[in-house]
Amino acid sequence: MAKKGGNDETLREELKVLLQAQTEWTEEVERLSEQRDVMMQKAQGSEAALDSERQAIDDLERECHSLELRCCNAKEEAASGRMSTNDSDVVRMQEELNELRRQVEQEQQRQNQEEQQEAKERATRARVDEQCMLLRALLDMVTGTGKLSKTSAVQLLQQLWKKGPEIPEDHPDAWSLLAQQAERHGAARRELLECCNQELRRRQRSAYELLDEEFLPLLLGALKGEGIVEAFERPDAACAQRLSSELLKR
Repeated sequence: MAKKGGNDETLREELKVLLQAQTEWTEEVERLSEQRDVMMQKAQGSEAALDSERQAIDDLERECHSLELRCCNAKEEAASGRMSTNDSDVVRMQEELNELRRQVEQEQQRQNQEEQQEAKERATRARVDEQCMLLRALLDMVTGTGKLSKTSAVQLLQQLWKKGPEIPEDHPDAWSLLAQQAERHGAARRELLECCNQELRRRQRSAYELLDEEFLPLLLGALKGEGIVEAFERPDAACAQRLSSELLKR
């Protein structure tokens, strides 16, 4: 009997450890999921900004092309003598063209920076997704809800043992880990089922005791003292049985 009590206490401690690990991993999964959502929103904002930058660059390039055409036409008119003034207009347009080229170069640099930042965010998001998948697999192992195959177990162990040597598919740790988890989960479920059954039996006994022939008059007397009932006749055994059956079947 003492040995059984010790085993029950050990199972309870292991169950507490498993539940604590489940809670921690659940919180970590939720945190990483929120982080992934934030990064996705940032990535969407970055993509919109990049589209705007590309549009601005296209507009500047079109304007540069227009100024280049105007500059070429002005140079041709000056060379042919049809231009009565000096080359001040040509110089001014050349300066405007240089300024636009500088703006285009700045926009291109900004676009490159945005693309690099977006690539970093994609890599971070992929890493977070991988961590979420690993944590969900670990959570399934702890709760016993996941059905891991031999290959999946080996892959999970490989993720947990990144700096170690390669784990072959027939590595004993994979099946040993699954067997230990299955045994612990089965024992924990049996213990929880037994606790639930004991609690149900205890509550049913308490209800029967409350409505038995001996205690029922005391209960009715207390209700009368509180003013809930005005008067009552002392119930016999048959009345107590009918009342008990009527209430407990609900």
